[in-house]
Amino acid sequence: MTSLLCCYISQSDPISERHSFRHCFCATDFPVPYTWKTTSFIPPDKSNLVIYELLVRDFTANHDYKTLIDTLGYLVNLGINAIELMPINEFEGNISWGYNPSFYFAPDKYYGPKNDLKHLLTFVTAGA
Repeated sequence: MTSLLCCYISQSDPISERHSFRHCFCATDFPVPYTWKTTSFIPPDKSNLVIYELLVRDFTANHDYKTLIDTLGYLVNLGINAIELMPINEFEGNISWGYNPSFYFAPDKYYGPKNDLKHLLTFVTAGA
C-alpha cells in the first residue's frame, strides 16, 4: 500500500539562519516493509570489533552502493569486520559528507536506487 502526503514547507529548520529548501513539495512513500533475507546475523564480538567509517561517495570511483558491494573484499582483507556508513540521507548537492541533511529519512539518490541499498545491507549482514 502506498500513500502520498503533500505539504508546503515554509522553512526546513525554523531555528537555522540559512537552509537549503525554503519552499518545497514533499511526498512520502509508505512502501511494503523490507523482508530481510538474512535472519541469522551475528555481529562481531565487541572485543574484536574493527570498524571502518565509510563515505560511499569517496570510497569508490562510481560513488554507489553497487560498486561498494564489489569492493567489500578489500576491507575484509584489511581485517575490517564492521562498516559504519557516514550519512547517506538526502542533502543538497553531492559534495558533502552528508552532515547537512535536508530529509533525514530519504537515502540520497546519488548513491543509487533504494533497492541497491537494500542489497548492500543484505550482503553485509549475510557475512559475505
